[in-house]
Amino acid sequence: MNKMSSQQPFDSFAQAGLASARIVLDALQELSNVASTSNPLLTLKTQSCCEIPPPCWLPQCFGEFASKACPCGTALLRIQVTNCQAVSSEVKLAIETDNDVTIKITPDRAVLGPMECKWFTLAVSIPEDACQGECYDLMVWVRGCNEHYARWKITVTDGFCGTCLEKKIEDCPDYVHHWYDHFYCNRPCFSMRQDRQDRKNQETTKTGPGRSQ
Repeated sequence: MNKMSSQQPFDSFAQAGLASARIVLDALQELSNVASTSNPLLTLKTQSCCEIPPPCWLPQCFGEFASKACPCGTALLRIQVTNCQAVSSEVKLAIETDNDVTIKITPDRAVLGPMECKWFTLAVSIPEDACQGECYDLMVWVRGCNEHYARWKITVTDGFCGTCLEKKIEDCPDYVHHWYDHFYCNRPCFSMRQDRQDRKNQETTKTGPGRSQ
């Protein structure tokens, strides 16, 4: 009896300790989740130090947009571009698509002064004979100090004759010399390499073997 009575307090104490430990671990996990979403810098230690991000000189994606519009309706995308440098910069906008739609960009280009921002409106008019559920895929390009792009998908629907989306872009130069810049090399696509090889073969054929420059 004495042995069992002394074991019961120990078991109760162990169970209470485990329960407290679970509460603390759950609280720490929740705190970690909140911190990582509010401040991404806090998660850097959990990421690989050898991860190489995409080159900063590649076109930068500023989002994927989805709009709805009815036949004869218009889908709108308004983009605010900020020139965050101390000199003027010309900004040009363009839309690329294979779909038969009417596109209007107002304005399609502008010169922004130092630290100036400006709104651009992109309007896509849907044809009258468009069918419900039909989709239009467009590529939006913003070219200033950097190249920015976005994918815009417009779906034809009845009873919903237009949407207006907005996006802000900070067109800023990158003055930082990144450590990972040393890992990039000029490696063209296969088609470019093939064209280069074809030109080399043509030059060899004209000059004869062993005499190509």
